[in-house]
Amino acid sequence: MRPIKKSRANAGETLVEVVASIFIFLILMGILQGAITYSSNSLKKNKEIEVTMQKSWKHCRIQK
Repeated sequence: MRPIKKSRANAGETLVEVVASIFIFLILMGILQGAITYSSNSLKKNKEIEVTMQKSWKHCRIQK
């Protein structure tokens, strides 16, 4: 019995696999974008808090 030869026409991915891969890629890109947005907003808020703390420290009587 000879082994079954695979044809090159059926060697590639199916449309369902391609669409699923694109869908998963887009979901991961959305997660990455959300993480970057969250990080940027957190950094901006942190800088605002730092400026506020510096201003309040100038008005404090107990300074080193």
